Amino acid sequence: IDGHFGPWSAWAPCSATCGGGTTFRMRKIALMANDCGKEPDGEDREEKFCNLDVHCSPPKDCAFGVWTTWSECSATCNGVKRRARTISEHGRGGGAFCTGALRETVPCHPSEGHAISQECMPEPDVDCVLSDWEPWSACSATCGGGEHMRSRSIVQHPVNNGKACNQSLSEVRECARTSCGGPNAVDCSFGDWQEW
Repeated sequence: IDGHFGPWSAWAPCSATCGGGTTFRMRKIALMANDCGKEPDGEDREEKFCNLDVHCSPPKDCAFGVWTTWSECSATCNGVKRRARTISEHGRGGGAFCTGALRETVPCHPSEGHAISQECMPEPDVDCVLSDWEPWSACSATCGGGEHMRSRSIVQHPVNNGKACNQSLSEVRECARTSCGGPNAVDCSFGDWQEW
């Protein structure tokens, strides 16, 4: 003869009246198995959580404090203003919890929906402008090969998306490449570039 359990007992009172607890129920073996039978299948005790949705505090809704006044604009053009608030009462129990911004920013100079003032208008694109070349310097030698140089400067640096100054500001070339009646001529060779 196989053994079997009797019916489950009622669930015991929850171990906590709020905030979550545990409860259990039990059952006893109603019939023991004989030598040839099977033991009862299953557990004789079950547990589960209870009162998870019962809050221990009375319901209290969140309450925000008042917004501070807007700060001064952070820049005379394309700035931002800021304001903030705090939580004056946190939500509890079954009340509404806090949802919303604690800090806010808005554009200023210009404000949202307003036109850009004349003084804040972006400057137009201006290309780089170089001066005319200065005259070539005196040759470094009167015969046998020498060098002389010329240079120019930046008159206008580029503004915004204007063309950059990517041309040379100084040049060198040979001069006085005539025989002095001495040793054979030797070609010029450049050294390494200096740091910018």
